[in-house]
Amino acid sequence: MTIRSPLVMCFRGSRFYITLLVSDGLYLSGLHYVYLLVAGLFGDLGVALLEKLISVVTVGGTFDVLHKGHWFLLEEAFNVAERVLIGLTTDRFVARMGKSHPVEGYEGRLVELERWLGSRGFLGRAEIIHIDDRYGPTIGNRPRSNVIEGILVSEETEPGAEAINRIRVAEGKRPLLIVVVTMVMADDGVPISSTRIRRQEVDRYGRLVG
Repeated sequence: MTIRSPLVMCFRGSRFYITLLVSDGLYLSGLHYVYLLVAGLFGDLGVALLEKLISVVTVGGTFDVLHKGHWFLLEEAFNVAERVLIGLTTDRFVARMGKSHPVEGYEGRLVELERWLGSRGFLGRAEIIHIDDRYGPTIGNRPRSNVIEGILVSEETEPGAEAINRIRVAEGKRPLLIVVVTMVMADDGVPISSTRIRRQEVDRYGRLVG
């Protein structure tokens, strides 16, 4: 049986929160207790201290038509950790997803992502790698799987992070700190997405089109 730890901390209002996966026979590591203790005791100051403790987090996605939701997710990643490993889906992976709309090719998405990172001063702290499945660099003997400490996901993709942790535990690795970032809403109260932008329902900022 796998349960969610009751030790769930809310940071910065509802902007994001951190959950820890607890599995059969698995105890939270001392470092995880430090994360929770610091954040719980010191509030916003604890969050600032917490951010200094995490070296590497990963975040992945297609990042097609970069929009306000993507910007928020990426900014939180750089708030949480010193370095961010960004997994960018390959064209082959995108094709397997069976999306209902066209998606910019890998090179085009890479250029746009690098341009945005540069505009925010994040490029020197980022490493972009291609990913060909939903696990990216987090499991097995894949490069960097042992140096990643946390993973950022949206509320929609949180189950995928929990699945990754189950695999890591089975492999004898420490589970990742899961940071779940709230989805950014458009002006109509529905989440901004690349699909909605492609359908010309909203623009990159979540403003209604037409």
